[in-house]
Amino acid sequence: MSESSSSETVSFNLAANTAEETGTIEMEETLDDFVTMYVAGNATTHTALGFVLCELVRNPDVMETLVAEVDNVWSEACISSSSSASEIGEALKNMPYLDLVIKETMEAVVSTQSTGNGTYGSFHDVLDYIVGMVCYEMI
Repeated sequence: MSESSSSETVSFNLAANTAEETGTIEMEETLDDFVTMYVAGNATTHTALGFVLCELVRNPDVMETLVAEVDNVWSEACISSSSSASEIGEALKNMPYLDLVIKETMEAVVSTQSTGNGTYGSFHDVLDYIVGMVCYEMI
């Protein structure tokens, strides 16, 4: 979220939670709004990452290509554990295959969401971790 967008969100919430009669800010409602936005954002990100990981496990060739892109871009950008968030953000902008994988996965999820064809019980070895997956079948 950009700084101006973040500022607009704060202004909107403060205006929405200011009592008309007294002009005071209803802090409990404002805090509730922020917590709701935070949790909703985390849940959305968590769900999206889950679907992306599911599709990567199901498509090892895609995962291999993506890992190669990440390794290449991060080594060129000298990304390490001490890199700043802005350095990492700039490196992420140079990953077109990652962008494509995320967009394609989200399109697939949206197209299968209404069918409810989730399958349970497939387990995969991902970097020496056994991961149980719930994946949606493409129709």
